[in-house]
Amino acid sequence: MNLKSKKIVFSVLLLLSVFIAACGGDSEEKAKSMAQIQNSEGVPIKVKTIESETFEQNMSFYATLAGYKESIQGAMVGDRVEKILVSVGSYVKENQVVMQFPLNHPGLQYEQAKAAFENSERTYKRMKALFEAGETSQANYEGVETQYKVDKRNYESIKQALFIESPISGRIVDIYIKEGTSVKAETPLFKVAQTDKMRAKIYASEEEVKKLKVGMSASIDCCGGNFDGRVSEIALSMDEMRRAFAVEVIFNNPKQKLNSGITTDVNIKTYSKPNSIVVARNNIGKEGNKKFVFVVNNDTAEKRYITTGEESELYVEVLSGLKTGEILVTEGVSKLEQGKKVKVIK
Repeated sequence: MNLKSKKIVFSVLLLLSVFIAACGGDSEEKAKSMAQIQNSEGVPIKVKTIESETFEQNMSFYATLAGYKESIQGAMVGDRVEKILVSVGSYVKENQVVMQFPLNHPGLQYEQAKAAFENSERTYKRMKALFEAGETSQANYEGVETQYKVDKRNYESIKQALFIESPISGRIVDIYIKEGTSVKAETPLFKVAQTDKMRAKIYASEEEVKKLKVGMSASIDCCGGNFDGRVSEIALSMDEMRRAFAVEVIFNNPKQKLNSGITTDVNIKTYSKPNSIVVARNNIGKEGNKKFVFVVNNDTAEKRYITTGEESELYVEVLSGLKTGEILVTEGVSKLEQGKKVKVIK
């Protein structure tokens, strides 16, 4: 390399070193300026005014809804379903006929049983009138009465096998067969449910069930609305298969918006205390076993030690150390220390 080339390389290196030094100086000056700004104007923070509110704890469970009372009616005989007199969604009363099998079922002899009952009933009524008038003996009356009761019981049992009645008052929520279908005895035919109230069965662990009590408020949010309910029953023994305790919750369903079979989250309120001071969990710092927050006092940060009570997933109940009306720091906490000047950013 000749002398001229060396001079050029030296000049370039000199310029680069000057440029790097200048950039480093700017960074240091900027950092110094930021510290000076915070010392003079305050650390930027966000705050909220502490107000009393209700602190709540809730437990959530997954459940399938069912009617308050439900019953599945099965066939008593094997034969063809001749008539279905209702449809899904129909309201039926207890003992209302829902389906009918053919009356000529060979094994039941419905017409003969009906005729025998009607004949016995007429004879019984005549004999009862004679007995009350003193025109026949008690032995004759009791013999006729016994035959009448036998014929009545026989007729009613055959009638119930052919005319399938609803076991409870409620709404038909499912029909399992179609008209004209041949079925075997005990085949499920339809389900009827009382749906003005709905029942949810949940399963709580050993730790969870300790916090639950009969009468606790519950709610579900589905089907376009929020529905209130109450814990109605808590099992005293653990379900061995699930290794959990069965808990029954009843919900009001006056407008029939909830349907049997819907799966939803059930929320149970396990703790509620009005007029509490509530702080977000991420606003609380720890110093050993002590807990603290920062409040604003005359444009400076004040570290305030607190004692806490119950906790939820996001919030903590504060028992002492804070009072309503004070200004709590909610953002910028990590940059603060006792007596540090602060600037509230709105």
